[in-house]
Amino acid sequence: MISDDLAGWQQGAFIASLVVILISLTWNIWLFRVARRSESRSEPGQDVSPMSADDFTWVFLVPALNEEVTIADSVQRLLDVRCTRRHIVVIDDGSADRTPAVLAGISSPDLTVLRRNAPDAQLGKADALNDAWRRLPALIEARDGRPVDADRGPWPWRCPDGWRYADRR
Repeated sequence: MISDDLAGWQQGAFIASLVVILISLTWNIWLFRVARRSESRSEPGQDVSPMSADDFTWVFLVPALNEEVTIADSVQRLLDVRCTRRHIVVIDDGSADRTPAVLAGISSPDLTVLRRNAPDAQLGKADALNDAWRRLPALIEARDGRPVDADRGPWPWRCPDGWRYADRR
């Protein structure tokens, strides 16, 4: 009698498992078809917008606190990005090392250094970025900048394609 109850329980669990598997399979097939349909609407490399990278001013905000060893490489990487209109804003957050001297040695019309001094300095990376964001309209004509973390990119070959994903305000 116990074996009959166990067999019924196992049979119910087996049927429930099959139903879950079938629902999951159906869901995955539907998602695959939707994704393929959206991919087929535009060919790879085809412009989906009449805008180009020249229509934007690229603004790179780079917070720096005691970055004398790496700041020159970070700025040079951003200067190597192929963009027609760019503005590199380095926020020196009250560095105590040679960061200001290293930045003073970089000559580029695209580079602006914002120096934060105590008591407004060294309050965190987010505070430095927010301060630069508030001062940005006074630094450049275009107000449609988008903060990018220079440690993770952009790389020189990515900027021409990045405009497709920009916020068009």
